[in-house]
Amino acid sequence: MESFSIDSIKRKMIKVVCDSRSIIEVLSQDSTISSLCEIVYWTEMSWSINTMEEMFGNQLHIIVVTDAQDMTNDFVQQVSNFEKYTSGIILISPVVVEQIPSIQATSREVIHSILHSLSLLVGRNRPGNLSLQDIATLLLNVDGEIKVLQTAYNDSSNITNLCEKLTASLKGLDKHCKSCIIQISMPEGYKDHDGHIQAETWEIDAYIRNMMPDTGCYFCYSDNMPDDRQIHISVFLH
Repeated sequence: MESFSIDSIKRKMIKVVCDSRSIIEVLSQDSTISSLCEIVYWTEMSWSINTMEEMFGNQLHIIVVTDAQDMTNDFVQQVSNFEKYTSGIILISPVVVEQIPSIQATSREVIHSILHSLSLLVGRNRPGNLSLQDIATLLLNVDGEIKVLQTAYNDSSNITNLCEKLTASLKGLDKHCKSCIIQISMPEGYKDHDGHIQAETWEIDAYIRNMMPDTGCYFCYSDNMPDDRQIHISVFLH
């Protein structure tokens, strides 16, 4: 019972496990990510469950792999075995793994932006919307790949560009995505044009429903960290 200490309450909501020390250094300098994520090098990660705190903890684990050669069968099996003891795992890597919810990322910039968006989605969600467990259920309990498309909103042209990205992303798919989350993260204390931004983002909802009528769309509003003054819009398709 000593494992249920005050430290377990203070633990950060997300544990990021990464195979690149240089990326860890960059992520640690991002105030949004570092304030919400415990970031560790993958050889320093304990892949076994040794305490009751670990068994009943609610950390979301994000595994970041930058080198496709690290995606060995043994490593994939290790991650798959570990998943059953966690509140959920997302794999970010150059290779999509069918049995693990995966986001494909082939560059450091894309990895950084995806982690930033996931941190806002999980950690800065406004009260009354999605809980941590809701988000884990929507994002993690799915088969196959999760796609993430993002834009920093300045005007309606950004919505147009995002819709063009959606068109390119969905071409060639069977258009059988189960659902999507449209996340809008706002600067803290932002009050101007809330209704205008919502109207713009409803265009994304209508666009997706037009392409895939059976797909459910869910909106989630979150607040940026205090030093982030941009409006971010992210679409999570799964």
